[in-house]
Amino acid sequence: MTLRGGSHLQGRLLEPAADREHGAAPTDFTKARFLTLDLSLEYPGLNGTVTVSKSEVLGLQKLKPFDPKELEARRTSAEAIERARKKEEQAAAEEPSPPPVPTAEAPAPSKKAHAPKSPTVLAKDLIAGLELYLKYPPSDGWGPEREQGIRLKLYRSQLPTLPEREFHEGFPLWMQARQLLDQWMSDGAK
Repeated sequence: MTLRGGSHLQGRLLEPAADREHGAAPTDFTKARFLTLDLSLEYPGLNGTVTVSKSEVLGLQKLKPFDPKELEARRTSAEAIERARKKEEQAAAEEPSPPPVPTAEAPAPSKKAHAPKSPTVLAKDLIAGLELYLKYPPSDGWGPEREQGIRLKLYRSQLPTLPEREFHEGFPLWMQARQLLDQWMSDGAK
């Protein structure tokens, strides 16, 4: 199947679900509004179908059927992938679930009492935060939403880029610098 956008899909053309369930006569696909492809044998590990509006289809081509050896190899590959997926699910079920990802802009304050920081530490934190703010400005897309995306990457065990990692690690300082600059700008406007 070739789609208008240039994409190609391979699969077995299926009768509409209503026709399959009620044992109706074979469907006349020239009159169908939607076409459904079974992708299970074409893309090992992907068990499912895709339904496409016929108006999005540029062309269809009937391919030769698989020879028995190729069909068996594809089924074996799909079964191996399914077994591996089930093992991963079992391993994930045995692991404790990760903590939920907070959605607030600023990190949630801890309930533990913290000793007040010395002026030297506060000044160093402020300088580090301003340096981060200048290196990762909001105008370049850095901010709470980007930090949320980085946390989601980490949650999904994806490796963030080096700049993303540095931004994530210094995000509390970055937020302090942002709040200070916003306050300074609003005070200067008055």
